[in-house]
Amino acid sequence: MKNKTTLLRIFMLLVSVIGITACSGEQKSLEVTALSREGIPLSINASKSPEHLSPLQYSLYIFSRFTGIEEYKYRLDSIILPLTELSRLKFTNEELSRKEYRFLFIATPKDNSALQVVNTSLTTPSKGTPWDDIRIITQGDSVSIDNYYEVSDRSTQELLSIDTLHGDLKRIVGQVVFRFFKIGKDIHDSQLINTETVSSIFDRIQSIRIDYENYTEALAFDTQGVPQPIANLSPDHQTITQEITTRLQNYRLKLPQQELALVNDDPAAGGEIRGYCFLPNDRQIRTVITITYYDTTPTCGNTGHNHLKSCYPLDTLTLSIPKKSAPGISVEANTYTVNKAGIRCDRIIDINYQTDMEIETDWY
Repeated sequence: MKNKTTLLRIFMLLVSVIGITACSGEQKSLEVTALSREGIPLSINASKSPEHLSPLQYSLYIFSRFTGIEEYKYRLDSIILPLTELSRLKFTNEELSRKEYRFLFIATPKDNSALQVVNTSLTTPSKGTPWDDIRIITQGDSVSIDNYYEVSDRSTQELLSIDTLHGDLKRIVGQVVFRFFKIGKDIHDSQLINTETVSSIFDRIQSIRIDYENYTEALAFDTQGVPQPIANLSPDHQTITQEITTRLQNYRLKLPQQELALVNDDPAAGGEIRGYCFLPNDRQIRTVITITYYDTTPTCGNTGHNHLKSCYPLDTLTLSIPKKSAPGISVEANTYTVNKAGIRCDRIIDINYQTDMEIETDWY
């Protein structure tokens, strides 16, 4: 089932449209007043969650088409990059009387974790680029959670009738989450972990490696402005790896730390691995999780001393989520894709993968 909630509060971008008034009358053609030389001012009001990561860069892609002629597609008029408080929209009276507009707002980090707007040739789109040729692509292996977009269609009449054009930016990526918890007879029979004997479900784990395959590298937009996954741009580059190194204290792992989190703020309820963010896709992503942990039986042969880490051999546990015979993991924009893994013990390292683990995917 799908149960969607917002990852974080969405951005609000306010584009203030000033100095335009509509003329009344029965003329067939729309009359507009002259614009000031400065054009239409754009103001940005972005509210982010506290202690956010990288600063964002805003851009605006302006498309237009002739009013009332359906066969004409939206084509790129201009780009404002970066979009700042001093940016201005400029239209001529002729443009306002003959065209309708589509605005593509983009907010991304300023580093390699940002998404990029390109055309079908994977270059910066130029004036006249059709809307159908616009692509959103990844730049690096890891995509930031802080990538936002908004598509807003406005007729000239609408622009002339309002003094503010509101664009509500929402995330264009979703995040994969792996949730481990204790169960009884089935995955819906959740139980509490015995926190008197373990600190968390991740105890004794030294590191976690997650290999992702078949993730989406590019999006297009449909005619309504909804992002759509497209065929991958580089079929040979379809595996990325996430590495997590833990901080153990006496082989105990207290949560939260780094990409590891509590479930419901309760160590007894289980733990989560916060995976990478991806562009939307439908049942495609496959993952292999390799867990490296300290065995519980010392091999030093010395029973008369306090055992060091070197006394315990490192072992590995490999999990395929989902299992190879099942469909892949879906990702939806602006959501967590929670993959729930129920185990019948207090620690992941104690599971017998063949018999004691059940996995279910869901959206939250």
